[in-house]
Amino acid sequence: MPKQENGFGGAHRESPHERLDGLELSLINIVHELLEGDEKLSSTEKLGGLVLDAGDDLGALRRFRPTVYARLEATAREYINFASEQKSESKVGDFLDKILRQPGYRTFNLLSNIFDLISKEKPAAPTHERAQRAGEFSYNRDEAERLGLEPLRLEAYPEADQLINRILLKPDQPGYLDISTPAGQDKFCLEWNRLLPTLPPPCMPRKTVWKQMKIFHGVDYPPNINKAEGNFWYLNKLKAEKIITNLLDKKQSPSGAPAPNTLVKIHFGEPEFLLVDSWEEKDYNAADAPAVHQSALLKELTGNASAVNRKREEVDVALWEGDTVNRKPTAKHKEILTSLGVNPNNYELHCIRQDEYARGLVAKDWGNKELTTNFDHYFLEGDDRLGLASGNRLDGGAALVGRIWRGYADSSLAVRLVLSRKR
Repeated sequence: MPKQENGFGGAHRESPHERLDGLELSLINIVHELLEGDEKLSSTEKLGGLVLDAGDDLGALRRFRPTVYARLEATAREYINFASEQKSESKVGDFLDKILRQPGYRTFNLLSNIFDLISKEKPAAPTHERAQRAGEFSYNRDEAERLGLEPLRLEAYPEADQLINRILLKPDQPGYLDISTPAGQDKFCLEWNRLLPTLPPPCMPRKTVWKQMKIFHGVDYPPNINKAEGNFWYLNKLKAEKIITNLLDKKQSPSGAPAPNTLVKIHFGEPEFLLVDSWEEKDYNAADAPAVHQSALLKELTGNASAVNRKREEVDVALWEGDTVNRKPTAKHKEILTSLGVNPNNYELHCIRQDEYARGLVAKDWGNKELTTNFDHYFLEGDDRLGLASGNRLDGGAALVGRIWRGYADSSLAVRLVLSRKR
């Protein structure tokens, strides 16, 4: 092909933007070649094709299409490296967004997985928050053991905060992600899967997308969820500013207008060190559940050791003086903190948060039983405050967050307290 001439009579030099566009076109063509070849696989090779269709096993490509796969990997690496050199990393996300708007998911899955594989080969940036570990605070280990508290380190996932915050933007703000439509919901879930394959999202995707998400492999779709719709209640209520930290109405301002509620902030992006109430999750109707769902910490705080059949409003009264938003501990709460060797001005006990539960899920085997756990914070419904809860496998485990009356108590509803630094 002859070189183009620019306006000054010299050979046209490819701009960085043109080079990136050319690499994108090459990637699409290579993927189409792979997908067309997939239709011609033998019955033995179809096993690899089935895995490929799930979009999660690049090893199948290496085995059955080694030459084409090598071109895909080399082109993807060139694309990512050049985008990084040009400080155009956002171009990769924009490219995947464009692919996602096209019919079908296989092209998106292949490209997002190869990008993810290559990105993991690169050394993490020194400022990457996940490399940071929350410093362990000093505490009385003997007292912690007596109260059934175990240490738990939580990694930081700044990508989760960034993705959720895109939902919370105004529609006219750059980066806004609209989850009011099935297409927007699918886009959120598939991007979460690309960036955070081992972390459950705070929503339940519809089944066609759920099957493509690595975190859900090996489990059945939750029977209480509509397969065609999924459930995005929690994210929609965050967007609507209905997830709040204050239990009571704030005092009125001098003008007479009510002060705004205190909205929940997302904390996936911060590493944490916790002491966690260590009772084991069991199906609420298991024979040994009453004996296992016992908490020495709750016994110390409230006089009742049961971790289930507890009203959220009862736990709030035991933990806090006045409005929970002020995080002013009761005398008994202070006494427990002091016995653990931590300063009540800097540390607190609280119902486990949604992000803490999701991040601790793998280490603690949470979210796999017929048991729902109360979460910190509240849902504003009219003038009332309802509690938040999640974790029941029939509802999607940690992926589905719902509302529950604070005066409700049942053997299938549990309380798990954690000790952390105050925010």
